[in-house]
Amino acid sequence: MSDLLPSYLKASKKDCLLYLKIVPHSKQNEVVGILGDRLKLKIAAVPEKNKANKELCKFLSSILDLESSRPDVVKGHTSSQKTVLIKNYPAKNIELVIQRKLLINQPTLF
Repeated sequence: MSDLLPSYLKASKKDCLLYLKIVPHSKQNEVVGILGDRLKLKIAAVPEKNKANKELCKFLSSILDLESSRPDVVKGHTSSQKTVLIKNYPAKNIELVIQRKLLINQPTLF
């Protein structure tokens, strides 16, 4: 694996930033793919009264096995393009989890 991180993920010494494109009010929460320099996620919650942001943080917590308070939307609170801060979590771990999710969601071709 390369030391280079994907464009949707930036890391400092201890913290990571995820650059996301969110599709709220979806059928279910899921990692969809990469769209430009962002990771595209579907979120089941509606985009009103911070519901989609809370659901996004809950979803990220569940797939990364974090406490729900760890992911924090730091930019794009009312936008579909969001920046999420994850403190004290290795960027490589995030990358591996996302890669697994993307592989699972790929259609099987025969």
